[in-house]
Amino acid sequence: MKWTTGSAVVLDIAPDRLTFTDMDGEPVSLPPFVHVVSDGSRTRVLAVREGDVAPTGATRVAVLSPDPAPRGISKFDCLAALFTQGLKAILDRSLFRRKPEVLVRGAETLSATFGGYERDLITAALAKAGARRVRWPEEFVA
Repeated sequence: MKWTTGSAVVLDIAPDRLTFTDMDGEPVSLPPFVHVVSDGSRTRVLAVREGDVAPTGATRVAVLSPDPAPRGISKFDCLAALFTQGLKAILDRSLFRRKPEVLVRGAETLSATFGGYERDLITAALAKAGARRVRWPEEFVA
């Protein structure tokens, strides 16, 4: 366990994987789907790690596919659950947890899925997941 987490996390979005990387640790990779469990009164979205087994009665939702989510399930909530899982894995490595800045790369792969408003969607989902600030690659071009 390290004392502090990196102040920046890089999020690489690929069609088959989301990868979260901080400067000091191993990357955290997540498959781009979640399990949704509904018990009638409430719906829970569970992010999936490698080797996870689906809970009984869970619906698998491919977050980065252009297919619509099942009725009553928000793709935004699914995306936010994935981002929360990835950021939590990075932040849990440190003793003092603080909200990181997140640099997003590869978001253009989501245009077909989310209809071109992926920047606003990703920014809102990362803010909901606990990011202090979301930055985009063109902000670093001089």
